[in-house]
Amino acid sequence: MRTFAALFAALLAALCAALSFVSTTSADECPPPAFVTAYRDEGEPFTVNGNSFDTTFVTTYGQHENISFDRNARRIALSGGSGGRLTGEVRVVERFDVIGVPPGTPMNALLTLDLDGFAESACGGSGCGIRFQWWIATATDSIGVNAGAFGPGTFHFALPSKLTLPVAIIAGIPLEVSFRAHLFTPSGSAASAQGVGIYGISGLPPGVHAVTCDGATPVRRSTWGGVKAVYR
Repeated sequence: MRTFAALFAALLAALCAALSFVSTTSADECPPPAFVTAYRDEGEPFTVNGNSFDTTFVTTYGQHENISFDRNARRIALSGGSGGRLTGEVRVVERFDVIGVPPGTPMNALLTLDLDGFAESACGGSGCGIRFQWWIATATDSIGVNAGAFGPGTFHFALPSKLTLPVAIIAGIPLEVSFRAHLFTPSGSAASAQGVGIYGISGLPPGVHAVTCDGATPVRRSTWGGVKAVYR
């Protein structure tokens, strides 16, 4: 017969194992919510210390940009139009972990970025046009798209509906991911763009869930049509 001490030790070990299934990265290990750049000629990214941000940037040249993100909704948005040189960028950084499996368990998943938007340009010079790029990136891999081009002519490019990046997440070792949108028009351009992206994780088996470093589950439950309606 097992002694009381042995039974207590076994129960304690079982409790510790159970608690390990729901452990998440502490809040003080979270990266800054986002990095934002909005400028005409020169500028440096600045950190936004908040879970949401929405600003419109207008120059004396009639150029404008709108940059926003909502970390709770897993949404970033970028739009702008110009008659010349203009740059804008928003980059949200998250750290993801998985729960529902023992620490150290590797899990395959898909990072996703659902997109809606376009870029267009009409100009006659060789150096005009627009670059409208969206990325998902980790320390070792990335995927991106550019809805834009440089050179004379008139064009309209639509963003793809989704970007996906396969990753392996080891339970208990947070995976840092950045979701980024970038807009650039050189001098002489007559161009505009607008886009919105919703990010998350899919492909995990039943019972296994992704969490961010603040303990939230990166799942967007509202409809994509509703998200676009709010953005527009």
